[in-house]
Parts: sequence; C-alpha cells; structure tokens
Amino acid sequence: MLHPMSTPFERCVDSAAKAHQLALQAKLPGSREFYEHMETAWIRAANQYEHIDRVNDFLGQIRLE
Repeated sequence: MLHPMSTPFERCVDSAAKAHQLALQAKLPGSREFYEHMETAWIRAANQYEHIDRVNDFLGQIRLE
C-alpha cells in the first residue's frame, strides 16, 4: 500500500510491481501483454524520476561549493 509521503519514484516502483503481479495472474494473452507493457512503462517512469533526483542532487552540490 502507498504511504501518503511516498515519492514519485516509489509510486512508480509500486505500480510496476502491481502490474507485474497482474501480468502473472492474467489468463488472456492480451491482458498479460497489456500488464507487461504497463510494468515496463512504470519502470521507465521510475528511472526518469531517479535520473531527475540525481541531477538535482548534483546541482545542489554545485550550489554549495
């Protein structure tokens, strides 16, 4: 379950995990493919948020110097 203070990265990872579980449970090939696609999309979104966080951390270090 999501916590109210979860980050966008955490929400994406949680959604990817849910999509993965739904893909495993899907009975129809089309449904399985849909949830696998959604899992991949959520993982990509999580990666983008992680990249943004790293850039912000880097920029924060530059400002402190």
